[in-house]
Amino acid sequence: MSFWVGSSASSGNPSLAWSLGNAGKGRLLIKFPFNLHSGWYNEQPCTTFKTFQHRKERKGFRHEFILLKLLDGSVCRVERMGDPDARFDAISPRGSVAHDMAQCFGLEELDQARLDSSDVVSESTLPCDFDLMDILHICRAIHEGEKTRNYTLQLYNCWFFSLAIQACLTRFIAHWEDKSLFGVWLAEVNKGIAALPYTLHVRTHSASMRHQPIIFRLYSALFSNNPSCRNPLAEEIKIRLRLRLARDPEGTQQAIAYRVNNLLWHTTMELGLIHFMEDEIKEVIMNIIEDSLGRTFLIPHACSGETSSLTSDVLRNDLRLALRDLLNLANTGNSIDNDSTQFHLKSKDVHDTPFGEEFSATAKAKELNFNRKPVGQSTMNMNAIDWYRWLFNHLLSLILRSLHIVFGVELFAFGLSGIQFVAVDDKLGHAVTRLKGLKTVTRSDLERFVDEIRVLTQKQHKFATWRRNPWTDVCELIMQDISVNVLEEIEKGKPNIQFCGYNLNEDFRPRYTSISALQGHIRERIGIHAKEVESVWLGTAASIRIELEDTLSQVWTMIREDDIIIQQATQEFERLGDRNGANAHPIANLAHATTSTKMTPDQLAASHAKLAGLLALVEHAGLESLAATAAVIPHLPQILSLAKSGQLKAQQMKQFKTLVAMVAKHNRKPIPDRMLHSVQGSPQVPGIQMNPGMHQPGGQMEMPVDQMLMLRQMQAQRMAYPEAQNMMQYPGFPMQMAGQPWQMGQLPMGTGRGQQLQQYAAAAAMQRRNAMQAPPNPQR
Repeated sequence: MSFWVGSSASSGNPSLAWSLGNAGKGRLLIKFPFNLHSGWYNEQPCTTFKTFQHRKERKGFRHEFILLKLLDGSVCRVERMGDPDARFDAISPRGSVAHDMAQCFGLEELDQARLDSSDVVSESTLPCDFDLMDILHICRAIHEGEKTRNYTLQLYNCWFFSLAIQACLTRFIAHWEDKSLFGVWLAEVNKGIAALPYTLHVRTHSASMRHQPIIFRLYSALFSNNPSCRNPLAEEIKIRLRLRLARDPEGTQQAIAYRVNNLLWHTTMELGLIHFMEDEIKEVIMNIIEDSLGRTFLIPHACSGETSSLTSDVLRNDLRLALRDLLNLANTGNSIDNDSTQFHLKSKDVHDTPFGEEFSATAKAKELNFNRKPVGQSTMNMNAIDWYRWLFNHLLSLILRSLHIVFGVELFAFGLSGIQFVAVDDKLGHAVTRLKGLKTVTRSDLERFVDEIRVLTQKQHKFATWRRNPWTDVCELIMQDISVNVLEEIEKGKPNIQFCGYNLNEDFRPRYTSISALQGHIRERIGIHAKEVESVWLGTAASIRIELEDTLSQVWTMIREDDIIIQQATQEFERLGDRNGANAHPIANLAHATTSTKMTPDQLAASHAKLAGLLALVEHAGLESLAATAAVIPHLPQILSLAKSGQLKAQQMKQFKTLVAMVAKHNRKPIPDRMLHSVQGSPQVPGIQMNPGMHQPGGQMEMPVDQMLMLRQMQAQRMAYPEAQNMMQYPGFPMQMAGQPWQMGQLPMGTGRGQQLQQYAAAAAMQRRNAMQAPPNPQR
């Protein structure tokens, strides 16, 4: 560990810095925004790697760094150092400007990398290719962090930088976003939701009212007018929560995948699922209370004329606002505001996609943008008096901490004296008990209850907090009997890493290990460094370890892709349109097609179905098929609108780009007239291979491309809607296909793209009704 208050050990000659035009040689100071179009990255002869080493200097300040082994035999050294012009700033909590460096060395320059003075801590070989761009994305996330952007001797130094790169690179290929597992888990959760009223009754049968969860007591006190119904809120939660989760199963699983994807550590995966359920429960309960307050709320004990029917809008609104503010204090700690349908999962494909990576973007981003202001010089430039004051304060803190350790007595508590934390649970529980104990509840009693709630949310009670979130009580009741071991199941069938550890008494022979096991190694390294920090009186090992693990999680969360995928596809369309503008080629109309991002539910459903049909058709006919290309061309603008609306997932975007690449590849090839006619609604297109026995000897049959597309679309729908008894019951069934002689059961089932159509199940009824009423299209 480099406890050096200035720059740590560096690679190569410090005076040899990279400059534009020197073939990518020299040491680069990584700054953001980062130029990609004409800069260091663009000049590197090779940017791809699969193996990286975590290395540590043998002598001196024990500097640590990451060495990337590029596929052409060269290496890239990536490391963090402190600002040499602000050495003493590294001791302060604010720290100095971090100098994050990168330098590549060719095969003939490996001696300049000075690797002989360091030892290998560990070596990892990833199951797929990574790029220097992935390292730059991690560095940008570090620089966008309020704390991690600076170099501090205590925490955010060279070994933090090395561990952050290791943890994030390996998390990319963990693939813990397992929707099939989430489906099994949700099925177990649904059982717990169905049993919630009974579970709560059993749990509280022998307990007094005041020992029931506070949220049930609150609801019962305010809204229950049926004494025979012991837990009215439990029944409401059961009904609404089951409907909420069943309304869009695909969307629910995608939301869980998004939440899990934002988590770094394997040990937090189960906690992420719990937080998801708590957020769902919170939303349901808030809606229940809002709806209940929208009606005339009844108090079971209210029998006087004054309170038998309380319809005062003022009182009801005051109570609604007070409860909303109070319950909002009970955050789950992991709420997600982003729309999961528009989120691209942070992951690397270990295996090829069904169509392969056919698309090569011609329009690349010119730079990696930056969401914060560039870091300025943080040198404090303190005079002698300021230095003496700073040293005196830290020396006093050190003396007091030493006395506390020796004598076990906390002499002073800076910053927290006089602060009283108010437990919302206790205060609210007392108010509810008092209200329930009244034989007759008057209007003034309710006004007093509202005042007691409101006072907890006022500014002078900024330290009012829930001792235990009300959503946690409900979540535990639902999930207490879940038998799915998420931490164990989530790693089954997932990629492994070839890992070799040279310290910590680890076996030095390379072995394949899971991502969770490798994270165990990283956490051991964190523990070692935390103890080293404690040994030089810069903090306690426990606090250092917790902060480092939390900070690494934040770095992973902040990693993001630049949103250029749709721009790439759009520019590809424009390029194709410009190239063919003078010709009567179907591609010429792509750039001029409508690309509105506002789509109705019916349009979304139709576009999703069209994409599924196109993908199935292309996979069946092959990327070289001109017939498939002719079928794809007219529908690409519609799919582009779908992409611009943010409704395509990462995998669908890759498949969409493959379709664009196929069209671009066939751009200069003449498409036969009979194929062009078929796209416009007339004759037959030969050569599409079908299964043997489909009304033509040898399995060969002639079919219009547009009809073939509709058949593939219905094939996907058949998998998405297995309950349908015949083709006529499929949502959006094309009526003009009803008279055709072939049977759906004779079509090959493809690769199961029917699941992609489940996300528009809400529009299925409307489409089915429209399809049944639509007259046949005479042009088809």
